[in-house]
Amino acid sequence: MQSYKTANYDLELRNLRRMFHPIISDKAAQQKRPDKDGPIQMLHFSNFGQLSDFFGAKMTRNELIPLLGTCPNNRDFQIRLACLKSVIGIGIKAGKLTLNDSMLVIYSQFLQDSQELVVIEIIRTLG
Repeated sequence: MQSYKTANYDLELRNLRRMFHPIISDKAAQQKRPDKDGPIQMLHFSNFGQLSDFFGAKMTRNELIPLLGTCPNNRDFQIRLACLKSVIGIGIKAGKLTLNDSMLVIYSQFLQDSQELVVIEIIRTLG
């Protein structure tokens, strides 16, 4: 039987995750003003590994990994690089099988990137 404090902590954490999820989703989707939103998006995507620790395995699989699908469409190659570098941290939380299944389509888009650094990073990530 769970104690009151443990049950309350779990409830509060779940509520906090639900509160932060829309913020994370909105920042991932912002691509209208790359000059203003670029640094925020770069910071955002480079911290996806830590965000997956906060959100837990289930929300990482259901919410964060789909947000990575927005990365190949981003105009700024540095944001695409930050996104790729965060995959390792997300993979630790989500699990190898989930990451392999979910990322195959996204990786194929990155392999066709016009920037050499992005293609090199995807090869390094896969290795």
